[in-house]
Amino acid sequence: MCSKQTPLSERLQSSLQKHSHYDYFEGKNDSISGQCMEMCSARERIEREKTRRLHPFEVIESTENTKWPKADQLLTIKEYSRPAAGKQEVNTSELRPPHVLIQTVQHLVCKVMTRTDHPWTKIYNFVFDRLRAVRQDLVIQRAAGWECTQILEHCVCFHIYSAYRLCRAPVSEFEPKINMDHARECLKRLLVIYQLQDCKQSDAQHRARVQMEALYVMFNLGSFDAMMHSLSLPRNIQQSPNVKCAQALSSAYLKGNFIRIKKLATGLNAIEMCCLHIHLREIQCRALKTMTTAYNSRNLRFPTPRLANWLMFDSTQEAEDFCRHYGLDVADGKVQFLKGALKEDQKAPQTSFWETYAGCKLEVLTIPEVIQGSVR
Repeated sequence: MCSKQTPLSERLQSSLQKHSHYDYFEGKNDSISGQCMEMCSARERIEREKTRRLHPFEVIESTENTKWPKADQLLTIKEYSRPAAGKQEVNTSELRPPHVLIQTVQHLVCKVMTRTDHPWTKIYNFVFDRLRAVRQDLVIQRAAGWECTQILEHCVCFHIYSAYRLCRAPVSEFEPKINMDHARECLKRLLVIYQLQDCKQSDAQHRARVQMEALYVMFNLGSFDAMMHSLSLPRNIQQSPNVKCAQALSSAYLKGNFIRIKKLATGLNAIEMCCLHIHLREIQCRALKTMTTAYNSRNLRFPTPRLANWLMFDSTQEAEDFCRHYGLDVADGKVQFLKGALKEDQKAPQTSFWETYAGCKLEVLTIPEVIQGSVR
């Protein structure tokens, strides 16, 4: 039986419409269908070539160092542009239909994100912009079929993976909040579309939804609304191992049970590890505060190797530096917990790459396997 749309989903849809980057198109142009059968229209390709706005990933190699680089028809991808104020009509010859948008996403995941000749910040910024343009084309056409969900699922995984991959990048090159805002928007749109779609799904589509529902709970770790949403899902989704694990993680987070979080983390797949990594510093900060209360004593010192293990640090040295950052005394491999010494208002240090957990699972996978394997 298909479940009816819940009040929570209505709130999600309302929130999505309120915060969407593409509100201008909502409720308009119901029957528009794209007619551009390439990743970028000829008009835009020629214009950007003339104005020298081609990205290095889009030019013909033999012309990349010339005064006027030439666009490669097979590599140039439509860039994102903000809707002009008061614009009423959409040029369908510039609009790509869903099946072309899927081909575009596949190209970005398999051909661009796998490049090793450029810094990943440069790859991220290019893919970020082009995926945003893909999502814009979807919204203009009001697409809500399987192509739309597959594209949004890839977008979610891209943003979550990027949050992990670029966790130590300077803000000038990577803005975590903007990245997370886009991941949140894609997740919300997915949840609404899932409930609007027909309940008959293929096994692959079912697995993809299960993964996204689990990521939504983990992305919003500790959120009452996210937990209630997961509890309102059809039973076959709600009882899936991924969703149950996500629920258990959220519950453990609310209870401050960091030992439970650590045990559950070992069973996560690669993209779920990346998602949990978003909350890693907050989990460690809360755990340190709890331990400062529990082990508060001038005569007791706690071994830092055990602290590193409990709080999921990659090394004892990292755990010790973390404690010192918050004003705790560390000496001879032991930390002294004193309430008065803990600097609770101190800004959390930069997150590590979490090699012991996420890193070890990512190193055996290619980027397409992380992005696509998580949803299909």
